[in-house]
Amino acid sequence: LSEEEKKKAGQEKTAKMQTFLEEKRQIMGERDAATSAFREAKARKDKNGAREKFRKIVSLGEKLRELDEKVKDAYGGQLPNWWNDPE
Repeated sequence: LSEEEKKKAGQEKTAKMQTFLEEKRQIMGERDAATSAFREAKARKDKNGAREKFRKIVSLGEKLRELDEKVKDAYGGQLPNWWNDPE
């Protein structure tokens, strides 16, 4: 590969990684917000609100697991080290 091709491949790899990380940040942010809303609903003894937020938390957890699988598929069946490293 030429230097230009190597540079382009590196940029594509970085862009792919950033896309996955941004999606993960989005899901985790939504999950954190839902968790806070769940706790607030529990404190208010709002059973329906708490139930709704709990379902949202579960749904977002599933989305995160699906994203983990997409990342594994893209990286040879294993999560890369950068995936679980705190930022």
